[in-house]
Amino acid sequence: MINNITDFGDNVSSKWILEDFQEESLIVYVQLIINALGVVGNVLVVVAYYMGDMYMVSVNDFVLSLAYADLLAAILLLPIPKFITMPTDFLGHLYCTFIYQGTLLWVCIKSSVFFIMAISLECAAAVRKPWLYKKIFCHKPYRRLISVSIWIISFASNLHRYITDKVSADGRCNSTLVSQATLETPTAAYKADVIMVSLYVYSITYIIPLLVMITAYALTAARLRKNVGKMSRRNSILVRARYRVIGVVLIDIIVFIICLTPNQLMYLITCFGKDLDVAILKKVLKFDHILLSIYVCANPIIYTATNPQFRLTLKTICCGAQGKRKDSYRITSMQGETSLDLRTCNGDPF
Repeated sequence: MINNITDFGDNVSSKWILEDFQEESLIVYVQLIINALGVVGNVLVVVAYYMGDMYMVSVNDFVLSLAYADLLAAILLLPIPKFITMPTDFLGHLYCTFIYQGTLLWVCIKSSVFFIMAISLECAAAVRKPWLYKKIFCHKPYRRLISVSIWIISFASNLHRYITDKVSADGRCNSTLVSQATLETPTAAYKADVIMVSLYVYSITYIIPLLVMITAYALTAARLRKNVGKMSRRNSILVRARYRVIGVVLIDIIVFIICLTPNQLMYLITCFGKDLDVAILKKVLKFDHILLSIYVCANPIIYTATNPQFRLTLKTICCGAQGKRKDSYRITSMQGETSLDLRTCNGDPF
């Protein structure tokens, strides 16, 4: 994969050496295509948000933040060359931690996971606790506070990487957690620290969000099934819309499990110091990157596939004023069915 190097600097202690990425494989092309789709799809979601009043689309600020997180992650997952050696100064340490070791990528992925978790809780509150929904989720300052808090928590939960990721004297970026954990005889204290940090990262990235999303989905679905018989005919559109909402939440949960489970299992295996064949590990990591790429580009595809109004909005944006006039009647006629789109609920009690 690394055939040549590009040198930036005068001495070993302050040398930036860029890998010459010349690998041409099917996996690389697949990852490039998926991430390009992710970038385009999430950009369209952002455009739809800022042009929402013009084109009658209700993309809320949770979905906007989710699109930003997925967009940044898709860009960071692009198969582009990295610096393989770097200075031992502050800038080199930042690059080692946030770019080379993927900390910034995981800040974005965690934020994406947390926003999907927040959307699941929002829908559960709208169906089961309308008063809570109206008190918290219907107030824009509270929603923005939740969004900012998610980004802060995602960043703070990765700060340990700034301590554990180091640039060695020869300019190589290494994780002290992994390097010490894979020693034949790591110290008992260090092994305990590795286990503690690994379980913490595994829990906050995978276990806790998964349990919260599954619980929120189960509670929402149970209430909908319980009260569907009580709904009058005129509210049948509302029922269909809410079933579509929880259907999308279920799809998000399934995508989450498929795309993040292999990565998190590999993380635990590596941090617990299990011996892995290097060739097999490289192949697994390439496949894992494809799964992560699928995860960050999945949400715009889900929006388009499940929400008629979002499809019409994208068509209107792409076609301009002509598309707007052509589809304006269809959008208006469907508004009652799609106002409860895949991201938010009215909060009308059942």
